[in-house]
Amino acid sequence: MRKSFEFLVTRDCNLACKYCSQLCGTDFRGNAQDFIDIEQLTRYAKEVVPSLTPDSQVRVMGGEPTMHPRFLEVLTVMSNLIRPHLDHPIEILSNGFGSKVQAQLDKARLLFHTRNFIDPPGNDYEFTLVLSKSTPDILRQALEMHNPNLRAAQDFFPLDEIERRGETCDIPIECGHGVASSGFYPCSVGVSIATLFKLNVGLDHMPSEDEIRAQKKELCRRCYIPCTRIKDAPIVSPSVEKAIEEWRKEPFYPKSMRTTRKVPPMYV
Repeated sequence: MRKSFEFLVTRDCNLACKYCSQLCGTDFRGNAQDFIDIEQLTRYAKEVVPSLTPDSQVRVMGGEPTMHPRFLEVLTVMSNLIRPHLDHPIEILSNGFGSKVQAQLDKARLLFHTRNFIDPPGNDYEFTLVLSKSTPDILRQALEMHNPNLRAAQDFFPLDEIERRGETCDIPIECGHGVASSGFYPCSVGVSIATLFKLNVGLDHMPSEDEIRAQKKELCRRCYIPCTRIKDAPIVSPSVEKAIEEWRKEPFYPKSMRTTRKVPPMYV
């Protein structure tokens, strides 16, 4: 089975889009210190390599990835360690908004063989730039709409149903495992869930299937994805409202768990 990966190289962002899956439109977003360092990125990239297949989808994202203080070095690591194992470019997901972001993207274009998403496809490129805020109208909508991500499945569904949904969830397959400063997750959404609910469930190595199931046990019941289509639901569900209140009293940023490759006791 294809394994894909989303590298959240920083949780910092220059915008505050309300719908952001990393909760950048909130006051419990990532901060400027919440980024993956180059040594850690190098080690994590090496961990990922044995799981890659030529068709694996790999993305560099955030937050806004260009706000990583060593953004060009991030791309160097990805180009050297990850790109040789793929038959297509690595994607860089950026909002593309603002002079500082554009300056970093311009440098990336100069230093790396890079195409824009709208350009003709080609498998010899190192990176593809995917810019999400390409017009003023799109940007305005992103900043003004309400956040659909402040709901938790446990407030709407029984736990056995949540577990079944978690087993069949296609986000880890379609989008990929999340890789962040706090470690490896079943998906990138797990990073924001762990931050808001104060969970140290990220692992400092590529997790086994048993470890992924254990992570999902903590993350899926707090996930907003199953709640996005519920009609007449409160914008903020009860357990999320409580978590926000507690987070504001004492901010929290998750750390990776250094474990043997057995399931950590806290998951049992």
